[in-house]
Amino acid sequence: MLLPALAKWGLAFPLGGTSNHFKVGPLREIGAWDAYNVTEDADVGFRLAAAGYRLGVISKPTWETAPTTWRQWLPQRARWIKGHMQTLAVHSRGRVVRQARNATALLLTLAQSVASSHLHGPVMAAAIVAAAIDYWPDASFDIPAADLVLYALGWSAAALAGARGMLRAQGKPKALHLLGMPLYWLLQSVAAAKALHQFVTAPHRWDKTLHVPRSGRVRL
Repeated sequence: MLLPALAKWGLAFPLGGTSNHFKVGPLREIGAWDAYNVTEDADVGFRLAAAGYRLGVISKPTWETAPTTWRQWLPQRARWIKGHMQTLAVHSRGRVVRQARNATALLLTLAQSVASSHLHGPVMAAAIVAAAIDYWPDASFDIPAADLVLYALGWSAAALAGARGMLRAQGKPKALHLLGMPLYWLLQSVAAAKALHQFVTAPHRWDKTLHVPRSGRVRL
């Protein structure tokens, strides 16, 4: 949902690693990608945008098996978040932020995703504690209506976007996909904590992801 919209609006975005197609000339012009960034696809997307190139999204789907266990999922998500932090640290000091459209795209994509990954868990924990403290004296909740509306709108916007994305991908939205989002966001904060720790202690460590295609296993 997000990347096709950014491409339509002519904004930069972090490329995904599943399938990318480049002309060699522009890659050589920008010095290719950052070999020390663990999400080099995100880095090269903003490098191309800073050099004046426009990014697009191919219409055909690309297929990649997603992690199906916690041991596979956590290192992959942590690596993505760490790489996005690296990309932000580099490009917030470069040519990207000198161009308003690219700076806006950097905020809309990487900055907000990194911030939400780190903040969702603590904010939800604080909300649960506050609700428990409110409930304890008289066994009733007195949660402001504005807070409930904010939570409902935030979840609804994400759920509608997720459902629409599933339909575009010729899939069928399921209740678990939509109702499980708050839990998934909490797990993202666990991955973000791991990413922040590695960002400080092992910034260039590359945790491989085990994919299981029909023909066998491959590590990417």
